[in-house]
Amino acid sequence: MKIHKHTLTLMPKLISFVCDACGTKGDRSPYICVQCDFMIFHQKCARLPRVINVNHHDHRVSFKYPLGLGEWRCGVCWEEIDWSRGAYSCSVCPRYAIHSLCATRRDVWDGKELNGVPEKVEYIEPFKRNDDNTITHFAHEHNLTSLGQGGEESSLCGGCVCPIGSCTFYKCLESKCSFILHETCANLRKKKRHFLSPQPLTLCLESYLLPYSCEACHQVFFHGFSYSTYLRKRLDIFCSSITVPFIHGSHDHHLLYLQQRSGDVKTCQSCGMDETEVVIGCMKCDYFLDFRCATLPLTVTLPRYDDHPLTLCYGDEKPSGKYWCDICERETNPKTWFYTCKDCGVTLHVFCVVGDIIYAKEGKHITYDNNSLLSNNSSSRPLCHNCHCRCPGSFIFRVEKWSYSTKIRREVKFFCSYYCFTISGYAEREFSKIKLRCPPWTIGNQIQLME
Repeated sequence: MKIHKHTLTLMPKLISFVCDACGTKGDRSPYICVQCDFMIFHQKCARLPRVINVNHHDHRVSFKYPLGLGEWRCGVCWEEIDWSRGAYSCSVCPRYAIHSLCATRRDVWDGKELNGVPEKVEYIEPFKRNDDNTITHFAHEHNLTSLGQGGEESSLCGGCVCPIGSCTFYKCLESKCSFILHETCANLRKKKRHFLSPQPLTLCLESYLLPYSCEACHQVFFHGFSYSTYLRKRLDIFCSSITVPFIHGSHDHHLLYLQQRSGDVKTCQSCGMDETEVVIGCMKCDYFLDFRCATLPLTVTLPRYDDHPLTLCYGDEKPSGKYWCDICERETNPKTWFYTCKDCGVTLHVFCVVGDIIYAKEGKHITYDNNSLLSNNSSSRPLCHNCHCRCPGSFIFRVEKWSYSTKIRREVKFFCSYYCFTISGYAEREFSKIKLRCPPWTIGNQIQLME
């Protein structure tokens, strides 16, 4: 058998036992080893692979029995491991181990046995260093130079589509080219392992040919770098940066990735939306976050507030009076998440600040030549053609259609969100495949209209 050096003997009878490989109980027909003081295994555990790759760790892990003295926590479920039983451990990281059953889950292991297979170094440099200050990055055709900090605070990074701010960055040497990268984004690994994919992820450049959404947070039109899974699905760089255990300011305990079974539903503590696919959470406290809310920016700047930083607040347990959103002029629930500015004293709905499209670039075409994504930074916000609200988000959709009912050859419509754009019937067929995220202001408006 794979996990043991001696020949194992099948005991074809009903017998209660605890498996030495996985530490769980069995009740019939185990394999035993009489040479090792009666070691006993489930039939399936006797066939466990010796050496494997898992998506929760960068190095290979090997089956070891017994694991060895000490206090051990599983790198997948974060529960305690019985040191007297078998488990998978890392030879490079001496305190890393995984339960046998966790390591061989279909969503953790790629199904390949690596015993006897030479290990390949998968790290590939994302750029070539030309000298101390200049690099050639695979994402750009020109050389980039390191300029330290300052001077480009409002410029958008080509990798994460966030303002450069006070971070160190690289900028294109060509005078007519505005490409710029955070230093951290320039150093993103071209291949990495992540718990959302059993196969390694590959760093990809932006593509405007077809719309796609992040498999974790369902964010659409992410115009920066992304990671591609083995099924050619995408994870944006924020979701792919989440590691477990995940520390989030909204909760006292670390959060873990929870494998959702068919029919399982978890409600996000932040937005209140039900998630049936991927969530992180604390089972002890029944606290869950979807990936969209878990990766919300901690600070945001909007021109209308003199570029004062708006800070994400996780709720006020002792509110003094009512809170009102300064953008949509509706009441906010102070016990839910909101953005606030200490200088201006305003409170703002999360979705009024970031919308349902966060990381996009103004003017990029979203399908063919007639529809565009624009920054919503004018003093007079347009009315949404679908929900008839003033568009509160950072971006709006501008759609041109042929009109046969008027003398104007084309009519222009505006939509406050991707949700409204899609359900209005103006979206092309490929957009209907992307999961909808319904903005709270749309729901509220529909309720008011019904009343």
